[in-house]
Amino acid sequence: MSIQDQPIGYPVANAITDNTICSNEIGGDLVIGGVVVKLPSFDISVGAESLKQLISDHEKLKEENPVYLYVLEELQSKITDCESREVIGLENKLIKAKKKIFIKEALKSSQKASKMILKFQHVKSYQIIFNHVLSLIITRFRAHIGPQGASTLC
Repeated sequence: MSIQDQPIGYPVANAITDNTICSNEIGGDLVIGGVVVKLPSFDISVGAESLKQLISDHEKLKEENPVYLYVLEELQSKITDCESREVIGLENKLIKAKKKIFIKEALKSSQKASKMILKFQHVKSYQIIFNHVLSLIITRFRAHIGPQGASTLC
């Protein structure tokens, strides 16, 4: 029966032979009709010993390296749900802290800082400076503006 004699809508079945898959390795060639497809050889096996070594290294680093522990805690904080807090804005924060006289200056400084951060956000040296300045602002805010509840930020 030729291809023209076959009913429309039924695929032509070809035998696929001499192909083996064993131990997570694919070997042999794929033969479809008269076409031979050379398959690359991949070794994707990962033994239990590799996983044991990885876990052992992880535990050792947790005990010996405080920077590693800090990075783990930071990553964990990114995936941990944090209770949402009410956003009241700069003006209301200053009013609540009885620092109403600073509102005009604070709003102007806030806008200026936001524009500068947007402008230089991709420059590594500015990122370091902004990170330092913003941490100082947070520290001073927690100490002077909102000492009663501002330290509960996630």
